[in-house]
Amino acid sequence: MLAGLSPGADNRPEAVARRLIRSGVKQVVMTLGENGALIVTDKSSIRVPAVCMSAVDTTGAGDAFNAGLAIALACGASLEEAVPFAAVTGGLASPRRASSLRCQPR
Repeated sequence: MLAGLSPGADNRPEAVARRLIRSGVKQVVMTLGENGALIVTDKSSIRVPAVCMSAVDTTGAGDAFNAGLAIALACGASLEEAVPFAAVTGGLASPRRASSLRCQPR
């Protein structure tokens, strides 16, 4: 909605972020659930992988991601350093079954 697009439309995350950049936003961090996160600036686009786990309940994972991002940035991390930290923070907030972990090769 911030990019002026219909929430029900099938929009690629990077295209939405680029639209925000063109509107004056300097950088965009977008969470993509099990697909990790995306950092977009006017010069780059970086995908950050998700934490490898089988989540039972993801309630609060986005809030934990935001908290991890804020803490890392407040401690002086660059955006490229802070987002992976935030991804781990969000992943740790999701209860999981250790016996059913599924990892994708990197």
